[in-house]
Amino acid sequence: MDSDSERKLRELRLNLAEVCLEGRVDRVAALCKNPAGDALMTMINSGVRHLAMTKADQAVAERCHRILSVEHDTTRKVAAYLALSLFSFPHSIERSFDIVDVPTPLLTTVVKVLLSVPMFFTRDGARRRALAHVEATVQEIHKAATVIDEADFRTEVLNGFGLMVFLYQRN
Repeated sequence: MDSDSERKLRELRLNLAEVCLEGRVDRVAALCKNPAGDALMTMINSGVRHLAMTKADQAVAERCHRILSVEHDTTRKVAAYLALSLFSFPHSIERSFDIVDVPTPLLTTVVKVLLSVPMFFTRDGARRRALAHVEATVQEIHKAATVIDEADFRTEVLNGFGLMVFLYQRN
């Protein structure tokens, strides 16, 4: 990737992270349910997470970690998690909310993010941690889908889960 493309990708990632950090479900949901596709998942799947973080990236990631560790508002935690997932893989992020607490408009994207794994692993033990994370997430999804008796909740969770299963089967 040339340096200009990398710079633009980094800027877009920071902009998406800032929108998430605003914590407004309607704005984040608009990014996820765009007719052109899920902007967050497109960025996550672009490979930008494999780039070394700049000082600006690190500052945003630190804000996300702070929100995840001290915030009481689940919606803000979910938004910070989505922002942080633009920089890190889910198996390396301490999640401080349950799937059942995710606002329904964000469920499909959160499930897709939780189940995303790197195309390659750069550290010893990362593959094992990613597998353990995916297994625990699948168990949590199963439990949530059987416990929560709301059609919208189940639809959103299963949309995210079903898409990821389809993608795993293709590879």
